[in-house]
Amino acid sequence: RHDVDEDEWQPRKGDIAYRRGEACTIVAIDVTTMPHSYTVRKPDGTEVGTELEYLRRDPPPPAPKSDSDFGDFEGGGGSGAPKDSAGLFDAFDAGGPAAGTTGEKFGEFDS
Repeated sequence: RHDVDEDEWQPRKGDIAYRRGEACTIVAIDVTTMPHSYTVRKPDGTEVGTELEYLRRDPPPPAPKSDSDFGDFEGGGGSGAPKDSAGLFDAFDAGGPAAGTTGEKFGEFDS
C-alpha cells in the first residue's frame, strides 16, 4: 500500500499532487465515481484522469546516482559498452575489415 493513507489526505482542486514523479495541478474531482476520479494538469499542460491511489502529496525522493552502480561501464542507459572500448568497432563502422587483414577470415571472397 502507499505511504499516505487515503483517509488522511483529501486533495482539493488547485492542490499540487505528484503523479509518476511529476508535480501536477488538480483541476477537477469527480466525486460521483467510486473511487473518486481526479483530473490533473501535467507540467507539459496536458490533462489526464487518475485516482487518488496514483497521487502523492509529497515529491518523490531524488534518484540515486547510477554511474557508481555500473563500475567500468557507462551509466544512464547508454550502450553498456566499457568506457575504454571507443575504437573497438571502428573497422566495421568504416565499412570493411580491420586494417592489415585480407577479409578472408570473414568469408569475403571475390568471384
